[in-house]
Amino acid sequence: MIEENKYSCYISKICEFEINNLTPVMLDWFSKAKIEENILKFLNKFFERFFGGPEDQDFETNKKFPEALAEDFKAHIIELADNKFAVTLFEYEDDYQNDKRTVSVLFKNFNMIDICRNELELILSRYKVFNPAELNYSEYESGEINNMIYKAEPKYITISGSINLIKQLPVNENYDIIKIEQIESMDFYTEYSDEYDLFFEINESMRNKVDKESYESLEYIFNYGMLFKAIIDGEFAGVFAVIKTKNMFFKCFFIREELVFEKFRGNGYGGIFQRRVIESLPAEEFKIISGNIHSQNKASLRTAGKCGRSATTTEFSINLKNLY
Repeated sequence: MIEENKYSCYISKICEFEINNLTPVMLDWFSKAKIEENILKFLNKFFERFFGGPEDQDFETNKKFPEALAEDFKAHIIELADNKFAVTLFEYEDDYQNDKRTVSVLFKNFNMIDICRNELELILSRYKVFNPAELNYSEYESGEINNMIYKAEPKYITISGSINLIKQLPVNENYDIIKIEQIESMDFYTEYSDEYDLFFEINESMRNKVDKESYESLEYIFNYGMLFKAIIDGEFAGVFAVIKTKNMFFKCFFIREELVFEKFRGNGYGGIFQRRVIESLPAEEFKIISGNIHSQNKASLRTAGKCGRSATTTEFSINLKNLY
């Protein structure tokens, strides 16, 4: 149970900051009152989970950091100057190639460009035991943000659009070339995996910017989301995967995968494939199509824009080795 008097002030300030910084396009999709209602529900659930009771402990991660206390793995509210504060969390990922240690600023009531050096150091001091390599946060800006303290580079951009508005846009002249079908078994995975390996072989620079989904993750989407394949001239030409989810602002269909196979790439088919899938989605309750695209994946960003999607938030990353 939340201690309301203890956390309601933080929830209110985060909500006020988010509402005041919304991108205009979001207010074309929903009223300010509706977005505020969603934010408050989301924040109340978050604070109840992370501050109102015992959390699930990741014992494998805990073993990696024997000097860390159980308290260190929890979310923290860090008070800064001028009534600013940040809600932060340490996140760890070991993918057998990279030991990723990240401090994430989950919520805040200020723009990061306004933070001063000692405030940034105060946030990082809470996680000194982990020796983190990055600090991540989201903002409504896009592009690089520089000030005298650090260089923050854009990482992933959340690109969203109203499904009903997208359905009203004109279609590409090659629209009828691509057909879509729902995938009915996981037999496709080997061909999908081989296509990704070929993509990385041709586009080595994208290896750390685009993720190949595991068999298990696509199997989960197969069971609980929606998996589509593109058909061009009777051939299997690509994979598209979406799940239903809720973020702080709205319910949406979230794109987990979109891949056009090499043979068919370079003809503008990605946008048609995406549009075909969007056309098939029911938008009675989940009215938004959304996804995260790496800021350097220019082709996917262009495709999303052509399909009527716009940037809503950008995740920025500060390389902490460059801070000093």
